[in-house]
Amino acid sequence: MLLRSSHILLNGRLKLLGAVQGQLAHMEMEFNAMGWRMMDAEGRDLVGRAIGLPALTPEEAEVETAHNKAALELLPLKFAEGLRKYGLYTGEILLGTVFQEGVWTQSLSLFNHQLTPNTLLALTNASVLILSEELALVRKSEQYGLIITRIPRQVVAAMQSVTKDSLQDITFFLARSGVTAERNLLLEAGAARQWLELWARHASQA
Repeated sequence: MLLRSSHILLNGRLKLLGAVQGQLAHMEMEFNAMGWRMMDAEGRDLVGRAIGLPALTPEEAEVETAHNKAALELLPLKFAEGLRKYGLYTGEILLGTVFQEGVWTQSLSLFNHQLTPNTLLALTNASVLILSEELALVRKSEQYGLIITRIPRQVVAAMQSVTKDSLQDITFFLARSGVTAERNLLLEAGAARQWLELWARHASQA
C-alpha cells in the first residue's frame, strides 16, 4: 500500500505498509544508505509487484524516455535526480509534477518554524511519488538526503483536501485487500490546487 525510504547521509530507513491476511501490517528497517544498491534487485521486484508492473533490469532502467527527461529538466536538480534515481527506475510514464518550496512561519518566540519542507509530488501512470526533505531547524540550513514515499495508484481509493490553519491538508485514503489506511500531506493552497487538478486530469489513466 505504501513504501517509504529515507536517505539522510548514511542513515537509511525503509518502511512498508500493506495488507497481510486481511490485517494492516507494517515493517520498518534501518540500513546504511551506502548499502542501498545491495537491496536493488529485491527492491525492484517489490516495487514492481506493488504497482502492478514487471520489474526492470538495471540496464533497462537506465534508458530514460525523452518525455521523462524533458519533464525532469524543469525541476530543481536535487529533486530531479532523486526522482530519477529512486522513483522512475521502473519505466513508468511521468504524467506531471508539483513542486513546493518549504513553508515557514514566525512563532511568538520570534524564531522561524518550518511547517512543511521542500516537497515534490509526481504522478505517473502507476504511482504517486512524494519526495521531501527533513524539516529544517533554521532557514539557511542545508538539507541533505531525501525521503521518498511511493503509493501505488491502484490503492488510492479517494483523496480529500481540508484547510488546516494557512495550509491545505491533503489526505490519501488507501485501500487494498479489504484493508484501509491514510497518508497526510500539508501543502500551500496553490500547490494543493495544482495537485488535485493534475490528479483529476489523469484519473482515467490509473
